[in-house]
Amino acid sequence: MNAQVTVTKNAGILMGMELGVKALDVVLWMILARYLAPQGFGLLAFALSFALLFSALSSFEMGPLSTRDVARDLRQLSRYLSNSLAIRGLLALLTLAVMWVVTGLMGFPMSTRLTVVLAGLSMVLETNVRFALFFFQAAQRVSTVSLVNLSVRLGWLLTSLGIIVLKGGLVELLAARVLVAAGGLVAAVVLIDRRLQRITWAFEPAFSWQLVKAAFPFLLVRLVGWTHMDVAMVMLSVMRGPVMTGWLAVAYRCCRVFTFIPDSAYGAMLPVMSQSSRNSSAELPDLLPRGCRYLFMIGLPIAGGICVLADRLVLLLFGPAYLAAVPALRLLVWMVPLSFLDSALITAIFAVDQERRASLWLCWAALFNLLINLLAIPRFGHVGAAAAILATEGLIVWLQARLLRQRLPHFRLLGQMVKPLAAAIVMVTFTWVSRGAGLVYTVLGAAAVYLGSLIVLRAMGPEEWAILRGVIRPSAFDERA
Repeated sequence: MNAQVTVTKNAGILMGMELGVKALDVVLWMILARYLAPQGFGLLAFALSFALLFSALSSFEMGPLSTRDVARDLRQLSRYLSNSLAIRGLLALLTLAVMWVVTGLMGFPMSTRLTVVLAGLSMVLETNVRFALFFFQAAQRVSTVSLVNLSVRLGWLLTSLGIIVLKGGLVELLAARVLVAAGGLVAAVVLIDRRLQRITWAFEPAFSWQLVKAAFPFLLVRLVGWTHMDVAMVMLSVMRGPVMTGWLAVAYRCCRVFTFIPDSAYGAMLPVMSQSSRNSSAELPDLLPRGCRYLFMIGLPIAGGICVLADRLVLLLFGPAYLAAVPALRLLVWMVPLSFLDSALITAIFAVDQERRASLWLCWAALFNLLINLLAIPRFGHVGAAAAILATEGLIVWLQARLLRQRLPHFRLLGQMVKPLAAAIVMVTFTWVSRGAGLVYTVLGAAAVYLGSLIVLRAMGPEEWAILRGVIRPSAFDERA
């Protein structure tokens, strides 16, 4: 139970701080969508998605590997950081060169190629910022993670506003993002050196090669499990043009607002699960079902509410030029509870050293994603792409749950969903009936109905309330334990 309190408390800190990050993101994307119009906004979305596809190569997904291993032995921090950054620097140069060549082979004009490469450089720097912050997560110093992320997002918002005032374009906006990300990376490394461990900058070729081999399965999981949205965005842009891509990007951004919740849970659970797995603790089989249930319980009402109110939200946030995004949003938003489950499942997979098997299993999801996009996008455009993304996410969750059942025989995913699903059906019904009322009234009323339904159905039991009290009053919890 102590591990559950630790996870809940750290996740709460991360969620609170990351909520500020997402609020800044929402403000920025609303401004950029109106400033750039659908075509310019679609080009920006395409450049960032294209860059994200290649960013996995530059990072090689050493973050989860480092978090897991350093959480088990904090003395390894300096060695992992210095060697990993050296490898990632070389990979970053290779990634940018590949992006430049690929965009040339695809026949893009010079302006688009420059936009994509600038987006790639910003992605490379931002992934290195996140990598450096993984070491704070490993040490369970989670407040620093969110504070640095918040500062980087605030910096990009302020510089973007300045460029908009000066009537700058996409190139200037992305150049500002590059400078802000570079500053965030320097700050993160300095904080590690001052607050966690003095960094000894030494490159060990043999150890670095071991890191590359160990990180490769994490890379495959990332390429398959976390980039299917970007694959759909790039394919939609190539096959149907930037305007439809802008509509899908709006739907995606509405869903991305809530990623701070599973990201926070992932950051809090991975170190604790890794320690429990290494120590042969009995806490891991209990942590995973609770994590799945809590995340699904949070994700369901978000999806249901947005599905009913999608037209009002798009009109309010992005304006009438993006109303065509509403059908795609009503489909894509159901990816939210699935992606929440995905976060808990992949955390457990990493913690129990099953990333190699997961990478092989998820290759089926990658093939499925490509095929269904090829079939859906030509006929249904951005709505077909949204359906393909949702179907792929469902397949990924099913494959991951099946893999974990082999490692944890008593784990059952469906059993965690019944009561939250029943409460969500009641909430969606209320939202649909009251959708003509004021938006604030409808949202608050739906939240009250959902919480009331959870209480009536006893989805929150005595153990959950005990964990919550342990977060609020740790001393009282320790006395009880």
